[in-house]
Amino acid sequence: MNLPYTRDMRIKPIHAAILAAHCGRLPEHWPESRPRPPPGQVVLKSGEIVNGYRIPVVPLCLPCPEAFDPLARYMYDHQKDHLLNALVRIKVTLKGAHEYPPIYFENPALREGLDYKKRLYRVVTDCMGFHIGQLSKIHEQMQFVEGFWKNAVALAVSDDDMWEILQLAWEGLVLAVKWLRDAHAQIAEHDAQEAAAAAQKGLQVAEQDPKERLARNKRLVEQYVTTQLKDGQGKCF
Repeated sequence: MNLPYTRDMRIKPIHAAILAAHCGRLPEHWPESRPRPPPGQVVLKSGEIVNGYRIPVVPLCLPCPEAFDPLARYMYDHQKDHLLNALVRIKVTLKGAHEYPPIYFENPALREGLDYKKRLYRVVTDCMGFHIGQLSKIHEQMQFVEGFWKNAVALAVSDDDMWEILQLAWEGLVLAVKWLRDAHAQIAEHDAQEAAAAAQKGLQVAEQDPKERLARNKRLVEQYVTTQLKDGQGKCF
């Protein structure tokens, strides 16, 4: 729940043993975790009579409940790529991005040659592709990652791999914002120069359709990323 002004109550099924194995800060008193059958039949609101089990509900205060699902899933499967994808969205790549293999492999031998810089650039390009180069969407994703971090700190989660992935995700998002701002600045400067040149000739630049403008900007951002990956000099034109 979010305190002190709002209260977001959610029910998340999870085993007590999973939390105990990963978290260093949990409620002191836990109810009996073994599900117990009810003393009689359960009558639902619809009038249906069913048999069921009583599952203990433990109140757990989290700074960002909406960002808890990826953390809970990781506690169960420890799938690093799945966690990274949940944090930064890396399923779709930009046209200019290279097709890298999964960033993490269970076999260390398969990770040779995939250094931190390559992983970081993979995160940046794929994230920008997923969000179609929109800063507002990446800012929302950064807020989600911050919420994930707050939850991990609140629960005192101890997992070196998780913290490594979290650092990679955050640095990737920050770099994606930097690249996008630079690309948008180049586009704005180019458009201003075109408008000024047209004004000197007594002409007026026609306004683009919003969809066409979005497609154009996406293509120019792709060009920026391609040149950034090639020689470190991001250029839209």
